[in-house]
Parts: sequence; structure tokens; C-alpha cells
Amino acid sequence: AWRTSNGVEGVEPPADIQQLWDLAQHFIQVEFGTEASNAIGAEIVKIHTDNLLKIGTVGDIVSPFLFRNDLQNVQPITAKTYDFYWVYPYRPQQWFLAQQ
Repeated sequence: AWRTSNGVEGVEPPADIQQLWDLAQHFIQVEFGTEASNAIGAEIVKIHTDNLLKIGTVGDIVSPFLFRNDLQNVQPITAKTYDFYWVYPYRPQQWFLAQQ
């Protein structure tokens, strides 16, 4: 509520959480795999590891990515996070269906 109400409602989160919001906005605006993308990603990881914001499971979690053969310009999926946000670095707005 704090963020969406511009601080009128809710409780202001810690500075590191606000920094994560800013970094996430920058991350989705740069080309995936570039030095800029890697630097932003490293900073996001550093904040998470320094603060132990989440406790995850141990080991790999199988998350298959299935798509139609005619869906084109899909890069290899190397990371999957939240159900909604995971596609950001893969630029789904640039995917297209091939004409047959």
C-alpha cells in the first residue's frame, strides 16, 4: 500500500527494499546478458544475500518451459522466478508466431 499510495498509506519499507524496486525497474529496461544487465542482477543478488530476505528450497526445482514450435525469437530460458515476473528478461513482446 505504501508504494502504490505514494507513502500516504501503509508503512514505508526499509531502504534496501526500495532499492530493489528501483533495480528491478532498471533491470527490465536493459538488454538481457549485457554488462549492464549482469551488474544490476549482481546488485539485486547482493542485496538479497546480505539481508537474507527469502529462505528458498535446497536444490533445483523443475520448471519446464513449453512453447509452440512456431513461436519464434524465444531465447533459452536460464532463470525462472515469480510466476508473473519471470519472463521480463526474455522480452516476450518480441516473440512472434511464424507464418506457415
